Parts: sequence; C-alpha cells; structure tokens
Amino acid sequence: MIIDYQKINLILRTYINGDICTNIESKDKTPSTREDAVSMGFDGTGDPSDHELFEKYYPTVRKNQGVNFKLYTFKGEIWSSGLDFHGFRLSNIFKIINEKINTRLFMDESKTNGAIIINDLCVCRFSYFKKNPLALTFETDKGIFEEMSGKKISTTAINSEFKEIFINQTGRNNKKINKLKNIINQN
Repeated sequence: MIIDYQKINLILRTYINGDICTNIESKDKTPSTREDAVSMGFDGTGDPSDHELFEKYYPTVRKNQGVNFKLYTFKGEIWSSGLDFHGFRLSNIFKIINEKINTRLFMDESKTNGAIIINDLCVCRFSYFKKNPLALTFETDKGIFEEMSGKKISTTAINSEFKEIFINQTGRNNKKINKLKNIINQN
C-alpha cells in the first residue's frame, strides 16, 4: 500500500488533537493485539510479556520517501503508535500539519539533533542534514488503556535527552535555530 500526504496529515492531526491512530489501511483491519499486528504484516521486536514494537513501512509516491507506522504493545495489547519518517524535511511535516499548535523546541549541545514538543502531548524528533532539518519520528504520549495512559513517555524522554531552547531569547546569529523558528512559525 502506498501512503499519500492526505493520509499522513490525518494521522498527524489525530495525534496533535489528543487521539491515537492504530490503523492506516482500512477500518475493517484495525489491530488490537500483537497477533493482529503480525497477521497484518508488521515486524515486531521486544518481549511479548512486556513491551513490544511493531513496524510496517509504507512508501509514498515520491521516490526515496515513506513512513514506518509503529504500534507499541504492552503485555500483548496495543497501547499507542507513532511514525518514523524517511526522506521528509521537517518543514514539510509542519506544512502537512497546517494547524495552530503550541510548540516547545529542544536541542542537543551541538545543535544538530532535537525535538519539538507539540501541544504538550506529541513529539517530533529531527536531525540536521546539511542545511535542512529532516523529520525523524512523530510520537504521542497518549495511551489507549489506563495502565499506560498519563505516563508521558515521549515528552519525558525529550526533557531528559535535550535542553529546551527558548526561541524568543535566542540570538539572531544562530542560523539553525532561526531556520527552526521559521519552520515552527509557519503554522
């Protein structure tokens, strides 16, 4: 199955509006367990009695571009999902979202890798490639069932891995941060 930008937009909007996407193919093929994911062609890694990750790659119509749709399970039940991007500029992801959002920017010391927390519940990781940041992943803190809900796994990881950058207080001389500021402010 080829995925189009409209479907990616729908998935991203689902996440930023506080919901979880568990299926990108058709409504009659919605997995709810690890067995469902395997039967639908997802590859899995992890411990079936604890946490597992299932992934399935979907190319776009553009050459060298696609997404890995990820399903996270806990004790065999799907509790959340996310996307890995292949060949997407960060600016294109924000153009696809095209919605008013609240953002917080985080980066490593070298200003090469970072993440943007969106609406305090989603994380979009990125990495600079030459002059343009590439989108890497998009994940949500939202969980389907209570045992995993409210754990803020994605945003907590960002807070411990990166340092928050306050865009309004950053000098104009940092080209990377200025580029990120323009990308974030296009919404």
